[in-house]
Amino acid sequence: MARVQKALEERVKRKIKPAETKIQDAEDELCPALEHKADTDFSKFIPMESKPDRISSRPYLFESEYEDDLKKYGNYR
Repeated sequence: MARVQKALEERVKRKIKPAETKIQDAEDELCPALEHKADTDFSKFIPMESKPDRISSRPYLFESEYEDDLKKYGNYR
């Protein structure tokens, strides 16, 4: 009888093992294999565009200086 009982216990263990593997696989699906790291923000390395000085930010001695600045900073209308 001991051999029969031992054989039955081994059979039960063999049946339980695949079920435990399936349970472990299901639990592993909850945790990603690779953790996602946030993308690096490279915008800090891009130089900022400097805004041109406003035309009226300085006094003009001559009208030609004013017209030159209008050509330089204007919208060409």
